[in-house]
Amino acid sequence: APAVHDPALLGRVISLSNLGRTRDAIDAATQLIARGEAYRADAYYWRARDLHALGKLDDARRDVSAAKELSWSEDLLLLAGMIEYDQGDLDAAQADLANVIHADERACEGHWYLGLVDRQRTRWSSARHSLEDAMTCYQQRARTTADQLQSLQARSDLDPTYRGRVAANLEAAVAADTRQQHLAALE
Repeated sequence: APAVHDPALLGRVISLSNLGRTRDAIDAATQLIARGEAYRADAYYWRARDLHALGKLDDARRDVSAAKELSWSEDLLLLAGMIEYDQGDLDAAQADLANVIHADERACEGHWYLGLVDRQRTRWSSARHSLEDAMTCYQQRARTTADQLQSLQARSDLDPTYRGRVAANLEAAVAADTRQQHLAALE
């Protein structure tokens, strides 16, 4: 049976990853992997994500492959496809990214990376289609997030500091999706 504090250790891994403290997150994920089976797939995923962020592609690929043996999720397959693309393994990337899009048409990053795979293979028609889908997806997601931001700003029942922090995150998300929409249009 997993130790009572394993969920807390997983929470620590996720928090450290989201804060950009990749080395600390990798250390915590390594501890969780060593502890046993209960959260091993999640720990491999998060460690792979942080290793990918550090550009350690071989290590990230090993971890994402280990996670795929234990579990399945769209986020996991997306990360696998990104790593595989970065390593030039276009067949594996295409398979994982196609599964992501099949599971969720709104997976903007899946469309983006699939378009990059097709562009790399000089499959211009497929690349154009995937990148157009990515452009539309990013545009819709930016619009939805902008609507959430507008609703948040209209609320007076929230602590102003909290509302400001959430608003800044939403504004950053809108900017990032708009930037990706434009990149997809340029491609």
